[in-house]
Amino acid sequence: MVRTDELTPFFFLAIFLAVLVAGDNARGDTFIGSIIVSSDMPGDTDYLSIYSLTGDQLHSVSLDPEQIIGPSAIAARPRGVALDANGNIQLFYGTFGPRLYTYNPITSTATSTPIENWGLVNNVYYGSIASYGNYVFLPDTVVSGAPGAGVIRVDINSLSAEHFPMGLNTSGGGVVNATVGLDDLLYVTFSYMAGISVYNPDTMAQINNITSSHISEKGFAVDADGTIFQGIYNKIRKIAPDGSLIEEHSFATENSNLDGFIDVDIRPDGLIVASNGYGQILVTDKNFSTASVFEPFLSHPDTFVSFFEYPTPEPGCFVMVITGVLSILSCRRIRR
Repeated sequence: MVRTDELTPFFFLAIFLAVLVAGDNARGDTFIGSIIVSSDMPGDTDYLSIYSLTGDQLHSVSLDPEQIIGPSAIAARPRGVALDANGNIQLFYGTFGPRLYTYNPITSTATSTPIENWGLVNNVYYGSIASYGNYVFLPDTVVSGAPGAGVIRVDINSLSAEHFPMGLNTSGGGVVNATVGLDDLLYVTFSYMAGISVYNPDTMAQINNITSSHISEKGFAVDADGTIFQGIYNKIRKIAPDGSLIEEHSFATENSNLDGFIDVDIRPDGLIVASNGYGQILVTDKNFSTASVFEPFLSHPDTFVSFFEYPTPEPGCFVMVITGVLSILSCRRIRR
């Protein structure tokens, strides 16, 4: 029998790390680095799927708009997706009376959350969402029954929502796409406006406004240095933090039918994924030196993508881990 007075600090450290690893596995780390895809399909069934970088389907679940929103739903379609810190996939589902659809790919369980005064203009390019810490950020425009315009920040644990007004508070005005860059800042695009506004995701204070004719309303991604990547037709634009165009790369050589990009995401290692309105998915890198295309839902519109990568934790998470490790290492063997 092992006496507790003979256990070293490293034994407790091993237990502590084992618990952390077990928690990560429960969140679905087997999918890390893969691609989350939401697809609007003809008929009454849509799909939320996970694919490998080469296009192998790893997981998929069908989406019934009547179950998620109800039989009276108008323009009910899946839009932006993001992985939250709890390992759940968050999905913007719907248009005028949307729901935040929260899906756990390990347990295959889901919840559908209505949010008061939330709505979006019915444009297939709108609806990218973002994840950071304990929050998910949703775009919001002025539509009938939803008078607000800006960003809705949702706590992923309580699913409570806060509205932050931004953009033009007129019919159709507001935020249409959102992302959190690898620099941990919130970036949004607006309807009727060419450019991007930048916010602190914790305080929601505005940090910058980038006005540029090279930036459209479509989905986009931001690297750690502030470089912006956004699709336009069959090209991906690389845009400097000040809005100037660095490069516009065409992918017609890889696939002559590749066109109509609507959503983009980037990983910390520089890998980029982009989707279009025809069910095609492009995997490239920030230097555009490699490229591959797979077509899980060829010819079907409204395909949004996100890497299966956990968002940056809030500062408190780091404090808890460091405190735990230091506490364990400070243990001393009790001598009789």
